[in-house]
Formats: sequence, structure tokens, C-alpha cells
Amino acid sequence: MASPPAAFITPFLLFVWFFPVVTGIFLLYKLLSQLFTKQVAFLTAILVMFGTNWFYQMLFAGLTANACLFTLFLAILLLTLSWQKNRKEITLLLMVPVMIAIAWLSFPGIFILLFPAFACLQGLKWDNSPGEPSVHHTEIIVGTRVKSLLFVAGIFVVCIMLRQFSWFYETGARLYYGSLDRAGFPLVPANIHRVLFSVKNGWLVYTPLVAVAFAGYYFLAEKNRAVFLPAFLFLLVLLFAGACNPVWFFDSSYGYPNMVETYAILCLPLGYFIHWAWNRGLPARVVMLVLSALFIILNLFQTWQFKQSILVPERMTWPYYSAVFGKTTVTTSDRILLEPQDGAGADDIPDVPWVKCSRVAWFDFEQPQGNDPFTTTRDAHSGKYGMLLNRQHQYSPGLINQVSLLAGRDSTWISATGYFFFTCDPKSNKVFLVMTCLHKGVPYKYRVTDLSDNKFNPGRWNQVNMTYLVPFPVETDDVIQVYFMNYGEQECFIDDFEISLCKPAHGV
Repeated sequence: MASPPAAFITPFLLFVWFFPVVTGIFLLYKLLSQLFTKQVAFLTAILVMFGTNWFYQMLFAGLTANACLFTLFLAILLLTLSWQKNRKEITLLLMVPVMIAIAWLSFPGIFILLFPAFACLQGLKWDNSPGEPSVHHTEIIVGTRVKSLLFVAGIFVVCIMLRQFSWFYETGARLYYGSLDRAGFPLVPANIHRVLFSVKNGWLVYTPLVAVAFAGYYFLAEKNRAVFLPAFLFLLVLLFAGACNPVWFFDSSYGYPNMVETYAILCLPLGYFIHWAWNRGLPARVVMLVLSALFIILNLFQTWQFKQSILVPERMTWPYYSAVFGKTTVTTSDRILLEPQDGAGADDIPDVPWVKCSRVAWFDFEQPQGNDPFTTTRDAHSGKYGMLLNRQHQYSPGLINQVSLLAGRDSTWISATGYFFFTCDPKSNKVFLVMTCLHKGVPYKYRVTDLSDNKFNPGRWNQVNMTYLVPFPVETDDVIQVYFMNYGEQECFIDDFEISLCKPAHGV
């Protein structure tokens, strides 16, 4: 089948991107205008759009799950508000397709159902309007609420079941370095401080307006208790999910993109904070407008810095951030403050003078332990002894250490060099040089160098080199391992196995 013309593709892709963005803006203002005055609703919407990394995600990142979830969350909030006003079953039914879309994009996003669930439990309107219904009418409302709560619970169960299908599950598969069916999801929020405060795309670092929204939860609890609890719990769920993610950083994005969808909820406490300031009189309004302008200018300027590659999230350090703050150009002396890492996840050690390597393990097998039959004089690269790997002895000695003792604020690499000898056909040589981290015995960021490659020759000693960027640990007791492994039938010899730790020497 012939491909469609480019003239058709471009407008179509533009529409696919344009629709959720414009719909999200419309729903955002519609929600805010039902809770606040026009001035407060307008200022809150402007701050969300231009004072946060929402601006970058919507305009430059293309169609992302974050953009779609922002719009879908707002749709659920508006449907909840509508149900509280009219108690019509069609309103709850409309939530079903929206929730299916949310479940497909994000597992934590399913918990947006906290809003309709609490609405059913509490039976309170978001505006906390006064007036008590009659006893008879109360019985009708309670009966409606029970049925509605069961319906919302049913939606939740359906979403959980849908997540078991692979075409739903794989959408959230980038939560672990290794195989998901083996590694699972680590329920430890080990990276919460990095998600919030790291100079590598930390949420509060690049979107300080969020701190104002956090403060707004006080006013939300004071003025609208019906919404405070689900809004607070839902934010905790999404923060927890982000903090549990070992791959917490985002090398090609501005700010912390996985929190963009939370602005659909954070607009509520932010709106109540602005509402409080707006009603404090003219001086408070002026201060609020000045602060709003500063937040917007900072966000737009840092977005521009990111687009100009002045901000390099995956290599940022606090000294570099301080050096380029407010700058439109950077110097070589500024650039040297960056971490010497060529992209997040790059395992190659940069060829720069300030990265220094030191030996942490050395195995020449010249001092065999007792009558070890696998330390042998049959073949050795240097000296008298080498080590035999075969079906009975598959693993060599190597490095075993806690990741937290190796990885610090700077990028840290492991470099391994060894020699191996085999006589079989290269394709039959099933030997790997392995580097991996273990969380409770389960590997993540599992890397190997396959020694069956044709560049290695039988009947001679071959040198193998491998480098590995040490990831941030999930927990402090995670372990890193480096070793040779022979999982085949043919024997192989190894010798002069050196493992080094490479770190920046400038102390950044």
C-alpha cells in the first residue's frame, strides 16, 4: 500500500498534537472558572501554562503521555464536579472511556478515581454550598451515592485488569533497567529527594512554582475539605511512583516530565493560594502579580536555556547551575563544571583529563587457593597460572561491592580489562563479561560483552575491555557485580583480570 503524501501527514500530526493541548487548556480554565472568580481562574491558568514545565512539554516535546494525561485528569475532575451537581448516571458512564485511556497510559494515573470515590463517600459539592436536604431527600442521595461508589469501584477493578494485558502493561515498561518479568517494580521511594531537589531535572529546582502549590494545600484544606484529601493522596501516589523509579532522571527533557500531568490537580491548591492572596487587599495582589511574573520569566528563560543547550540536565551539577544562572552564553570554564558524561546512560568513559581511574580489583591467579582445580598452569597470559571456566565452574572471581559506596554525586564508571583464551569455534564460545547491579537479588542495568564475536580469535589470548556507568542505587544495600561467565559446553581460560573505578577528579 502506498504511503500517504507528506502534505497529509503534516496537518494530521499537527492536529493529533494540537487537539489534546487545546482541549487541556479549555478544560483547565473551565474547571478553575467553576471554583474561583474570573481573575483568579485566569491568573492560575496562566501560571500553570507559562510558569511550569507544562510549557515545554506541550509546545516542544510533541505528543506525550504526560500531555494526554493532563487533559484526561481534567476531564475526570470535571465529570466528578458535574456528577455532584446533577447525580446523573450518564456522567459516571462517560468516565469509563476516559479511565480506559488513562489506564493504558499510566498505572498510577488510575488513582485519579480517588476524586469520584470521595465524592460518592462524602456527598459534598466542591463549592461547599450551605443548606441541608430533607430527611427523605437525604435517603435518596445516600442510595445514589452507594450505587455510584460501587460503579466507581468497578471502573477501578476494570482498569487494574486491563493493565494485565501486555499492550497496556508495556506502556509503563520503562520503570526498570532489566527485564520487567524478572525485576518487577521496586516499591521503595529511594529517589524522592532527587525527583524534587536534584539539579538533574529536579521538579522544585526547575519549577519552583510547585512549592507555592504545595503551600496552597493549606488553603485547600481550610476552604474545601471535600477536595483536599483526594488531591493530597493522588499527589502522593504520583510522587511515590516517580521516586520508586530507578531511572528517575530524564536526559532529553526540561524539568521533571512525569509530574506534568499533576498540574491538573495542583491547579486546585494553587488557585486557592491565589484566591487567598487576592482577597487580602491591593498590596497582596501586587505582590502576587510580581511573583507570578517572576515565576513565568524564570520558566520561559530556563526553557530557552535548555533549547540552547546551556542547561544540560543529564550532566548538571550545582556549581554549573550557579555559574550559568541567568546567562545567555557559557564559557569553557563553565562547561568544565558539567559532569563528564556524554548523555544519561552512556557507558563509555569520556576521554577527558579530569576523569581518573584507580584499580579496585586484580586477578592474575598467581596465588591459587589450596588445591583449586580451576586455577591451572595449562594456559596463562602472564606468569604461571590462569583460570579455567567450564560447565562445572561457570563464574570467575570479580568485583562485589555496594553501589552506594561507588556512585556519588558525579558520574562513576567501572572499567574492566581481561584476557581470555579458547580453542573452539568462536560461535561455540559462550563466555560473557558481565556487569550488573542487584536489588534484593534481582538484576537491573544488566550489561554483557559477548565473547563469541568474530573479532576474537581461537588459539590465542584475546583482550576484552568493557566500561559501565554505575546507576543510582534503588536502595543503599544494592550490590554491583563484575565477573566472567561461561554458560556453554566449551572450556575457556581467563587471566590478568583488572577492574578499575573511574570518577571525576575535580570534585564537582
